[in-house]
Amino acid sequence: MQHETDRLRFLEARDGPQQARAYARRTLRIYRAAVKRGKDGRRSAYGSVYRSALLMSCLDFRAYLSRSPGAG
Repeated sequence: MQHETDRLRFLEARDGPQQARAYARRTLRIYRAAVKRGKDGRRSAYGSVYRSALLMSCLDFRAYLSRSPGAG
């Protein structure tokens, strides 16, 4: 989704690359947790409804983290 790329560019400009990477790592963890199945085999209602969008965002965050300086 292009909006994640735009959001990360905005954060880089506003807060610097280190903070943008921190945001990407933090948000990636949150989104992955939302789509992950619980011990009962079910996803959260939020994760179920927005699963596709969340996964696309996760891919954007991973790509950003892998290509940005100080990746990881």
